[in-house]
Amino acid sequence: MKLEDYVARYNCNSWMLPRNEPDPYHPHVLRVGMLEFTEETAHHWAGPFEGGYAAYKLMDYRIFSRFSGPEFLRLNDLSIQEKMRKREQLKHLSKKERLAHYWIFSDEVDFPTTEKPIRLYVYGNDDTSFSKFYATTEEAVAELNLLEGCGALDFNKDFLALGGFVFTN
Repeated sequence: MKLEDYVARYNCNSWMLPRNEPDPYHPHVLRVGMLEFTEETAHHWAGPFEGGYAAYKLMDYRIFSRFSGPEFLRLNDLSIQEKMRKREQLKHLSKKERLAHYWIFSDEVDFPTTEKPIRLYVYGNDDTSFSKFYATTEEAVAELNLLEGCGALDFNKDFLALGGFVFTN
C-alpha cells in the first residue's frame, strides 16, 4: 500500500513511518510503503502498525550518502572477507565452541555489499525488522510488487517463505 493511502485511511502520521526524503546520512530511498499482514500473524512484527501493517523502505546503497556509496560497500565486502578469514582460523572448534562465534559461522549477511547493494527493509513499530538484499533494483521491485499484490500476508507462509530475509533488529 502506498504510504499516502495508509496515512489517509488510518489518519496516522507517526514519526516511525518511512520517509522518502533526501537525507545525507541515509542511503537513497527508492520506494516506501506499507505491507498488510493477516490478523493472526501481524503480531510477529512485535508491534505492527495500525491495521496489521508493517512499513518498508527500498534503498539503493550504490548512491552516495554519508553511510552508503561505493566506499561503504567496499568496506562491507572487506568485512565479509575478514569473516571468511576468521572462519578458516576457527574451523577446528567444536559445534558448541562455535556458538560463541555465531556471526563468523553464519552464512547470513545483514548488510549491503557490492554484489547485493539494494536493501528491502521491512519493520514494525517497535523492535522487529527483516531485510533482504538484491543484486538489482528490478529484482527487488518485482518481489516487492509480488508482496504488495498478495493482499494480507501470512508472516510465515507468504513473507518468510520467499527466503532470503534476515532478522536485522
